Amino acid sequence: MKRRRNWQPTALALIIVMLIAGGVLYYLAGRHQRSSVMLRSGIRYTLYQSRYGERKAVRLPDSTLVILNSRSRLYMPEGYPGLRELVLDGEAFFSVPAGAPLTIWTDKLKTVTPEATFRLHSLESQQGAFCYVLSGTAHVRKSYHSPSDNQPEDLIAGQSVLANKMIDLMEKETFELDEQRDCLNNKLVFHNTPLPAALKRWKTGMV
Repeated sequence: MKRRRNWQPTALALIIVMLIAGGVLYYLAGRHQRSSVMLRSGIRYTLYQSRYGERKAVRLPDSTLVILNSRSRLYMPEGYPGLRELVLDGEAFFSVPAGAPLTIWTDKLKTVTPEATFRLHSLESQQGAFCYVLSGTAHVRKSYHSPSDNQPEDLIAGQSVLANKMIDLMEKETFELDEQRDCLNNKLVFHNTPLPAALKRWKTGMV
């Protein structure tokens, strides 16, 4: 009679090796994540970031509240708010208290405000960007030199800019304030949107 081999120890060892290898690769990938192209040389930054599907609230030293949406990164320079500038790669809501003008850089838009609540979206891996102002005022322009149009836009509540770097476009628009307020409050609102599309947008903070 043949003796049946016990494969359990071998299988367990293989699983352990795979888990260790996966952990090492994940760690190395995290260490070598590319920083934002907008960071200035010679300045040290504190990084705040959110994971996939996560919303993360950050209160900065000048009482500015930032709500990072999924897979977003915010860079705060050393000495902030002495240097009242931030760098965003991703999407976030900003609630900026009155004070010296705050500048937020992305690879497509430069947003300056003395006091405002607004939603800013600009992923460096994508060509599109937008800024929706919910309250206060914001001065928005392209953050890169455009060969065709470098005209800035001054926004008030209910106004936005939509930009696309690939076609070198930035346009001023209007929007429904209630929709953006619902998004800020993390409410699921359909507004005649099919359920699968609404759920997908909600998961990515795009409702």
